[in-house]
Formats: sequence, structure tokens, C-alpha cells
Amino acid sequence: MILHITLKRFPYSYDDIYYRNDTNIIISIPKAYVLYGFCIDPTNSDPESSVTYEDMAVGMTPGKMNFTTGLYEEGSWANQIFFLQNNHVYMVKSNGTLDYQLNDNDYTQKADGSGSSAVSDTSYDGNAMVRFDTVWMYQYTDTSGKFHCKICNIKLDNNYHAYAHQRADGSIMNYILLAAFKGSLTSSKIRSLKGQSLMNTQTGANEITYATNNGSLWYTRTHAQRNLINMLLILVGKSLSCETVFGQGHTGGGTAASSMLTTGILSNKGRFFGTNTNAAVKVFHLENWWGDQWERIAGFVTNGSIHPCVKMEKPYNTAGTGYTDLGYALGVTSGGYISAATMNEYGGMVPKTAAGSTSTYYCDGLSFAASCYARVGGDCYGGLICGPFALDLGSAVSGSGWNVGAALSCEQPA
Repeated sequence: MILHITLKRFPYSYDDIYYRNDTNIIISIPKAYVLYGFCIDPTNSDPESSVTYEDMAVGMTPGKMNFTTGLYEEGSWANQIFFLQNNHVYMVKSNGTLDYQLNDNDYTQKADGSGSSAVSDTSYDGNAMVRFDTVWMYQYTDTSGKFHCKICNIKLDNNYHAYAHQRADGSIMNYILLAAFKGSLTSSKIRSLKGQSLMNTQTGANEITYATNNGSLWYTRTHAQRNLINMLLILVGKSLSCETVFGQGHTGGGTAASSMLTTGILSNKGRFFGTNTNAAVKVFHLENWWGDQWERIAGFVTNGSIHPCVKMEKPYNTAGTGYTDLGYALGVTSGGYISAATMNEYGGMVPKTAAGSTSTYYCDGLSFAASCYARVGGDCYGGLICGPFALDLGSAVSGSGWNVGAALSCEQPA
């Protein structure tokens, strides 16, 4: 932990007269902070060696699944890391209240040992949600073209943003809540509960309506939230090939809605779990962050020129009005594997070019067309295009399909 120290100054004139009026006093409080970082060399096609640690991450050991033992090896990224300390699953009421914490290794039980949870109860007034405390990030490209992502527990300076934790009024939440499971549909509400079939064949507009039917604090998950989790994955795993680090995911064999997994299949597997076969994966308690079903997210569209346009904070809309045009057309072919991306504060890390492969650069798929709404993660039909960076910008918000759905996010009550 490092102290960020600034000073108390008394402005004065050239006559050495000090003005001690309170309006002329600048008071700064020393702040303790933790700063982790990584650098991506976009010219290096090796997804592992292209990532190097910076700042306080230097010398740390990455986390990974041991596919032989079936156990997750946390490396240096243990529970005391600031963004992991409160990273647990909670039953959360529809008004945003944290009802109680679930057992990390068995979501059917309360963490305090007092009995069974409501994780499978469709009559429960709320959902199973994962807590993520505030993370401040500084994402930029240096003059040599290398990408940098700084991850801090405080706003170190004005370059740092907590977009995933930012309310529409600009205030910053202490935590956000993301669905433990992909969305199911009960009584016109998207739910995050165990033992459910995934919602599908809905339009994007319907998905937003069904999410907000839970209450004013609820929405679908967003690009800013996706960017946050993906950057934490790169930091913890020290690789752009998250499938080889954390697990392949359910990426093949799907032909219909019945092919998708029932929610909560990994609810007894801890914070991280995956295999190197065609099966479910979980990261930070988020089940099937990639694979099984494409997830439609807010805050990311293409315009008529096939430019990626993003918005990192509420309010969102489906047309892209008021979004930031990143200033380039997605390129090479309309579908393939990501070979190039951009990194900046306005959009985080965003794919740019589809000319890679399953084992080079970002290892995940990219497809695009004009005037489309983002889907992420891949499904159980598309094979190895799936992954945390997989991005489908090839369908309008009105599109639907058996392999497309959405998942919940919830704000901390003000």
C-alpha cells in the first residue's frame, strides 16, 4: 500500500505577506492506495507473453484453473486483494437491499450457516447477485502504441474513472451488483436464480423492460461493467486467452434452446471454476461469463458507418444517441477472430479488426454490421469464437433468437 501525499499551502504575495483566510487554504489529506497494472503489446500475437505486469502487480503470480486437479489456483490474487474482499454472492431484494450472503461454495446455503437460501425460489422478492466494490481504472494507449490499464482502489487523479460504478447523476457507488446467473424469465421479469431455463427469443427492448420490471435500480448488464470484469480477468490471469486460463466454457453442440445449460450448474464450485472441455465456466462468481448464450448489453452499438459507439454511464438508449463514436470502422472482414483493438478512457478495450485466430492475439470472435446492438460472450453453437472479448455487432436491437438473452445488474441504493 502506498501513501499518496499532498500538502497544505498558504498562498502569499511577493511582499512575503501570508493570507491565512480559509478561502486561500488548500488542504490535502494523505491517502493510502493500492495500484495494480498491466501492459498489452498489441504487436505481439502471443496472448500470454503480450501481457506484462506493472505497478504493484510486478512479481505477482497469476491465478489459473488447474485442469488436472479440477481446482482453481489463486496465485497472488487472494481474498485480501481489494476487489476480491467483498466479491461474494448475495440474495438482493428488489429494492436493492443486500438480504444475506450465500456460501461461496454452496449457494443453496446461507454464508452464516443459519440454513438454506432462496437461490432457487421464484417467489423470492429479489435475485442472486454478485457484489463488486468500487474499482477506479485508467486505460490508455502510450506513444509507442502499447495499451495500459491501471486498477486502483481510489481515484488517484482525474485520469481514473469508475464508470461501472457511476450513477446517472455522476455519483459513485460503493459497489454494484451483477447477476450470478444469466437471465431467466418469470412473470415478465428477468431473474437471476438457480435451476431455471434461460430466457430467449426476446427483442432487446423487451429484455430492458423485463430487467427494469424488477425495480428502478435494475437494468441489463452494460459495456462499462463488461469492460471492468474483462480487465480484472486480464489482470488476474495475465493473459488474453482467458479460456486457456479459466476454462473453455460451453461453446459447442448447441442447436436449440434446449441445448443451453440450466442456471446454477456451478453453484457449488467457488469463485472460479472451469474445465478445458466443452462445459460451463465461472469467474468472480459470474456463471458463464462467456459461452452458452449470447448476452445483449447496453452501452454499445454500431452506427451507419460501422463505427463502434459506446456510452460508459447511464442513461442508455438503444439508438446510440449521445454515445461516443470511437472514430474508426470495424475492419477487414465482417466476421472472424479479433486481431486488433483500441484502449482508451472513452470505451475501455474495444475490438477493432477481425484477422486473428483461436490461438493468437485476443482469441475471441468479432462480427459486425451497420446500426447494430452489442451481444457478447458467445454461445453453445459458435465454438471457439466464444470468450470474454467475443463481440457480435451483427444484429439490430430488434433481433431475437434461441441463443440470445440478457442478464441483470443492480445499483447500490442511494
